[in-house]
Amino acid sequence: MVTIIGLALHPRQTSALNPRAYGQLNHLSYTQISHYRSYLLKNVMNQERRRFHRIDFDARVEIAQGDSHWQAQLLDISLKGVLLTKLGHYQLSSTETLLVKIILSDQTSIDMITQAVHQTVDQVHLACMSIDIDSISHLRRLIELNLGDADAAERELCELLAEPTR
Repeated sequence: MVTIIGLALHPRQTSALNPRAYGQLNHLSYTQISHYRSYLLKNVMNQERRRFHRIDFDARVEIAQGDSHWQAQLLDISLKGVLLTKLGHYQLSSTETLLVKIILSDQTSIDMITQAVHQTVDQVHLACMSIDIDSISHLRRLIELNLGDADAAERELCELLAEPTR
């Protein structure tokens, strides 16, 4: 840990700091320190709040809600949900659950029951409510390959399992 202006930073966070300002912290005025601290809290510290890594991944997605079916493109995925680009103009109900099928190959998919958390005209963020064992295995492997660290994927899965149920 590195402490800067009363903030404890992990070493990888210091790389995001402005090198000139980092070397001159002892010569900053109170106002400059206050502004710099605000910058750190807003831009650097918030990056570390996310407990589950989002993995950028390109895949075709099928969405079903009741008798309606839509197509989407996967932007990113985590153990907590997905961010999709809508293919077409549609509005998903945030009160009903959706069945999401992420097509990985002809024979492999990640299926989850989700709920719309936020949506715009062209994107929708869906929170995972339920996922089957085969799908979570595929998702865990996908995260492991993208992080390059099996232990990190295992930690995320353990954190997910330790969370209280909704």
